[in-house]
Amino acid sequence: MVEHREFVYEDPFSYAPENSPWTNVHWLFQLFMYGVYSVGGVAGLILAKAAVFTAACAILVLTSRRKETLALSVALCAVLVYSMRFLIVARPIVFTLLYLALFVLVLETWRRSKNRRILLLLPAIQILWANTQGLYPLGPAAIACYLAGDAAALLLAKAEFHIVKLDARLSWPEIRTLLYVLLATCAACIVTPYGIHGLALPALLYERIEPSLAGIYSWNVLENLPSWYIIETAPERLGWLVWAGLLAAASFVVARKALSLPRALLFVAFLYIGLIAERNLPLYVFVLCSIVMGNVDAAIESGPLRRRPVLVNLPRFGAVAAGAAFVLCGIGIIRSARLNESTLGMAPFRYPVEAAEILARKPFNGNVLNSVKYGGYLIWRLYPSKKVFIDGRLAIRSREAFAEYLQLLDEPSRFPEYQQKYGITRVVLPTAAFLRYLRLALWFCNDRDWRLIYCDGACVLFAYDPAHAMQFVDLYSEADVGAIVNELERRYAHSMYVREQAKQNLGAFLLSLGSLVMAEKVLAPLHSSEARTYLARCYYLRGRVGDAEKLCNALLAENSRNTNCLNLLGRICLDKGDYEKALGYIRACLKADPYNKQARETLDEIEKQVGGVPK
Repeated sequence: MVEHREFVYEDPFSYAPENSPWTNVHWLFQLFMYGVYSVGGVAGLILAKAAVFTAACAILVLTSRRKETLALSVALCAVLVYSMRFLIVARPIVFTLLYLALFVLVLETWRRSKNRRILLLLPAIQILWANTQGLYPLGPAAIACYLAGDAAALLLAKAEFHIVKLDARLSWPEIRTLLYVLLATCAACIVTPYGIHGLALPALLYERIEPSLAGIYSWNVLENLPSWYIIETAPERLGWLVWAGLLAAASFVVARKALSLPRALLFVAFLYIGLIAERNLPLYVFVLCSIVMGNVDAAIESGPLRRRPVLVNLPRFGAVAAGAAFVLCGIGIIRSARLNESTLGMAPFRYPVEAAEILARKPFNGNVLNSVKYGGYLIWRLYPSKKVFIDGRLAIRSREAFAEYLQLLDEPSRFPEYQQKYGITRVVLPTAAFLRYLRLALWFCNDRDWRLIYCDGACVLFAYDPAHAMQFVDLYSEADVGAIVNELERRYAHSMYVREQAKQNLGAFLLSLGSLVMAEKVLAPLHSSEARTYLARCYYLRGRVGDAEKLCNALLAENSRNTNCLNLLGRICLDKGDYEKALGYIRACLKADPYNKQARETLDEIEKQVGGVPK
């Protein structure tokens, strides 16, 4: 956009499909971040993200209108934000959080002050929002929640409820004013370079995260997984979400004498948004902070908390809670950094830095096949000399194209069709962080016309070489594997943790490939439980069943929920014909992970061999 002085209407970055339409409503965010990067580099991007997010949090805290609850609002915001900190990245959602906080603040302030001028901010903010991210319909949706809630409260104002008393503070003229603002805000959504065509993007984005069983975007993109599914299968990841929801529900009970239907509708709407995709949880959490503190304020004014002793002690309690929240969050961040140093700086193993350097340094004819996760980095590193096959902008790809791509990952034998269609001569794939690509990577390793020209355990780069004229990496060779290990030692000399993880990635890939001798050499010196679990698998495949069994038992003594060890021990017992013991291990595995595919397959095999599994 900067170079050509025009907006982008077609995709210039990928060759499959060529020149696909691109409704790029993120253009304002892109130009802002490009300007920041031009001045401050990567550090500038991180600081800009932090600044925008901090501003959003500050605005969110200000929705608490009483001085007594201000510190308590800060504490709640700190705890909830800390819980979802890994979802806050340098993407347009940080601006969406800012706009959302502003919408809630304006609406809550207007309901208290009845100052119509403040509502004029909403269409103006909406114009910025519509040119920043495709989630901009959340603005009109928030207004609609307040409009419907206040209208319903006014209609039910004369009804008598024994337990609940509705907060019906608006008149019909004021509700009509809010309706006009809603219409003006909706009209503001088309004030973009794409006009009315930009309205189709939000519907397309919703289709991408709609969590039906046929939703290939929901179940094949990690951040699009439904939050309810993660809570069910990995409760340790999102256990805090359940408690946050219960806290919000309790706040409505406390504020039942001044129950706000707008806040109730807002809670239901954003709960749904948060549950359908993990990436939406920051939106839900932001609204949750405002809802809880709004209900606490209402309870102080007209509910159970209006007793004076509570009001006297609440500021002191809030200040203590805020201080404790920040201390605990700080400890948690420091602990996370020490335990997982790979999260610092340029995340290793997630971007094909070295492979991209080879592609940039050694010109070649033809196109590159890449993973979705690698697409953005390769565009940044190789464009315009080379385009990518696919990247994270799945909204501009058809469902059919993405389904075909997923089918390739599951059925690598289909690749020759791709190669002929797109002229592919280089393939770069992840083999560690994103295991969905492992099957395709192994297919290339075993195809005689493709040569492995780079491997570090986390990434592989293949070149099409039917003449067998290129130098290649032999992962069955002690010399070649030793050279990779030495390079990892040099590259990650600054961090023992990252260095050990890099070797583990290499050992795991060698194990998957079937280079068992080399895998054992790489894995044997490592100390992590995951590396030793891989080593136990290696022992088993090499016929050293006793060593595998001994190592698995030692690992289970450290962690009885190690599903890989439970699966392996179940397999060993099955091989021996000890069905009862095998069944015990597999049931223990399924108790720890009810959706474990390998355990389910072993259970089916036991059932076939013994003619049914006893309950």
